Amino acid sequence: MMFLWTLTYLMVFSGARELFPFRHRFFEFLSQDRGLEELRNAAARIRVLQELLESGLVPDESEWSRIQTFPHPWDQIIGESLHELRSEGAPILPTLERIHRTLLDQVEFTLESKVKSAQALSQAHIALALIPIFSLILYGFLPGIGNAGGAFFLLAVFSTLLSSFAYLWILALAEKARFGKVRFENRSWWVSVQATVERILALISSGRPPDQAWRISIHELFKTQPNLAQMWGAQVWDPFPPISRADHPECERIMILLGIEIRRSIQTSLIEGRGCLDRLESVHKASFEELKTRTRTELNLLPNQCLKPLFLFVLPGVMLLLSGSLWLSFQESGFE
Repeated sequence: MMFLWTLTYLMVFSGARELFPFRHRFFEFLSQDRGLEELRNAAARIRVLQELLESGLVPDESEWSRIQTFPHPWDQIIGESLHELRSEGAPILPTLERIHRTLLDQVEFTLESKVKSAQALSQAHIALALIPIFSLILYGFLPGIGNAGGAFFLLAVFSTLLSSFAYLWILALAEKARFGKVRFENRSWWVSVQATVERILALISSGRPPDQAWRISIHELFKTQPNLAQMWGAQVWDPFPPISRADHPECERIMILLGIEIRRSIQTSLIEGRGCLDRLESVHKASFEELKTRTRTELNLLPNQCLKPLFLFVLPGVMLLLSGSLWLSFQESGFE
C-alpha cells in the first residue's frame, strides 16, 4: 500500500511539472493587454519626438532616454538606431515615422486578432461553465439527487473534467490562429523580424553600406534568435539555405523568406551600385501584408475548428451527466 501511495504522489508531481510550460503560456496570454498598452505608449513617445523635431525644437535628453522604457526588443533596437543616426548627423524624421507606423500596425493587428478570436474564446468559456451550471440545475430539479451525495458530485466533477479538456483545446487553437500557427518557441519572431528590419533600414539611413548594415543587424539578432539569424545568413554573400514547406509552417516560412529576399535585394543593389532603401521597404511591406493575410485566414477558420473539441468532450460530458443524474434519481426515488 505504501508503494502505491508513493507512486501516486510521484505521478501527481510529475504531471504538475509537465503543466509548468502551459502555466507560462497561460499567464502570457493574460498579459497581452499590458503589452498592447506598452506598445501604445511607445508609439506615443515616438510621435512626441516627431512633433518636436518637425516644429524645429531639439528634444531634451530625457525624451530620448524614455526609449529605454519601451518593450523589448524595441528599446534596444530603437535606442541604438536613433543614437547612431544622431551621431552621424543623418535625418531622423524618416526613421521615426517608419517606427511609429510599425508600432501602430502591430497594435492594430494584435487588436484585430483578439477581436476575431473572441468568438472562439467565448465558446471556450461557455464549454467550461456549462457542466457546473447544468449540474446545479439538475441538483435543484431532479428528485432524489440530493440523497445521492458523493456519487452525483463525482459524476459532475468527471463531466467538468471532460469539458475542461475542450476549454484548453480551444484556447490552444485560438492562440495558434492568432500567431498564424507559428510554433510557440518561434512566436517572438513576429517582433524580432520587424525590429531587425527596422534596424537594417536605420543603419542604411545613417550612411552604413547595406552589407555592413546587414552584418551588424544579424549579429544583434543572433543574441536573441540564433535559429532565425542562422537561416537568414550572417553575411550578405552567404549561400541561400533551402526552405521546405514541410519543415516550417507557412507564416514561419514567410518570415524566413523575408530575410532571404532582403539579402537578395542588397546583393542586387551592390552589383548595380544603386540605393536599396526603397526596395527593402517594399519587400518588407509586401511580406508582412502576406503574413497578415495568412493569419486572417487562420482566424476566419477558427470558429469551425472549435466545433471539434465541443463535440468530442463537451457533448459527451453533458450526456454523461444527464444520463447519470437520471439514473441516480430513479435509484434514490425507489424506481427499479
